[in-house]
Amino acid sequence: MSRFASIKAFGFTPVVESLNTAAVQLSMRPEVKKIIFIITDGLCPEADRIEKTASLLENKGFEILCINIGDDVERLFKYQETITEVNQLAPKVFQLLSNYWSKEDQIRRQNLS
Repeated sequence: MSRFASIKAFGFTPVVESLNTAAVQLSMRPEVKKIIFIITDGLCPEADRIEKTASLLENKGFEILCINIGDDVERLFKYQETITEVNQLAPKVFQLLSNYWSKEDQIRRQNLS
């Protein structure tokens, strides 16, 4: 992968280990909502393991939001956006969070009905 904001991507972000570490740390927090936010180069040699881990964590009440950097990115998470230029980061983060909170509002309204 080419340079992105002067950073060379090497294609092995330990996503499964990062998800598990974040989940353990968030489990100790008193807040009800547990959101894990990932920014990764999107090169994914362990996609099956990531999907299984993400599914387990989502079943335990964690939400995973992901920003991928690059063009060839697998869709692994329910809330995921892709960027190819550094100037896209802020708008995509806003879009990702907006999509997530809109969905949360819809669920909340359905539960109140």
